[in-house]
Amino acid sequence: MKANDRLATILRYLNQDEQWQKYEIEQGKHIIRVYDLSTEIVRLDATTASNYTEPIDRSIFQLGHSKDHRPDLAQVKIMLVTTDPLAIL
Repeated sequence: MKANDRLATILRYLNQDEQWQKYEIEQGKHIIRVYDLSTEIVRLDATTASNYTEPIDRSIFQLGHSKDHRPDLAQVKIMLVTTDPLAIL
């Protein structure tokens, strides 16, 4: 059986909602972890990322002051939060 044939078989199997949902649930178990952590101290770090997307009113991509010296490009602001003393994201 060729690789393309195996891929077609998998895609046919996953093209059914019930099987796809089972697959997503099984895979999702390993993606998100929840911890009960102390939140007395948190640290925030912000940055921006430029993008060639057209800025749209009330979207996350906006024009403005650019640390990259590209005020002509739309930007998105990204915020990273860590907890102290473990520095867990």
